[in-house]
Amino acid sequence: MKKILTFCFFLLFATNIQAQDFSNLRLGIQVSPTFSWMSTNSNQITSSGTKLGLNLGFTGEYFFTENYSLVSGVSLLVNQGGGLEYSYAGNFLENTAAEDRPTSAIDISNIPAESKISYSNQYIEIPVSIRLRTNEFGYFRYFAEMPVFSLGFRTQSRADISGTLTSDNENIAGDMNPVSFKWGLGGGVEYSVSQSLSLVGGIYYNSTLIDVIKDSTDDDSKATINSLTIKIAALF
Repeated sequence: MKKILTFCFFLLFATNIQAQDFSNLRLGIQVSPTFSWMSTNSNQITSSGTKLGLNLGFTGEYFFTENYSLVSGVSLLVNQGGGLEYSYAGNFLENTAAEDRPTSAIDISNIPAESKISYSNQYIEIPVSIRLRTNEFGYFRYFAEMPVFSLGFRTQSRADISGTLTSDNENIAGDMNPVSFKWGLGGGVEYSVSQSLSLVGGIYYNSTLIDVIKDSTDDDSKATINSLTIKIAALF
């Protein structure tokens, strides 16, 4: 139902734009590196390690005044997550442990204390934000973008377990929530190469608002993914 409502919203948005002057619309692409890490609200689980990922996708900007615009698009986010170290033992990946895994696989139904789980997720994401730009100085404009809200649909989840018990590349899709919702803010600079081409660079901070890990019987903490994105985009 959430996917259907989201699709209807963006279909309505696209139809509204179609009825307007297309000179107010710019489209582009981005290839942006990300640095993500995980945190929780439990003092028995500590953040341990970051993930270098990538944000690949299409972006669109619709101007409703000269310096104010609505920004959206669709992106593939690769290798999002980070490491969490657990000070106590437990069945933290109970849905994964309960799956029909190979008989040669390590038993992960009771992960020892002081173990680290490194989470890696992939999402299809739809961001929506307001961009505020300055007037042009030479070929440059500076901008702030806030708030940035993003709806993500998880397409893949993997984990490496290290410590007394080790296991690599576990498929943990059953233990991760399928949808994420993030907020964020950012800013940067736009360079006008020509009337029809601009290069954009910026830095953005994002954090999930809902728990990205399904609660196990041994863990009722809330885990979030935080990230810094170095945005590199071209707008046409």
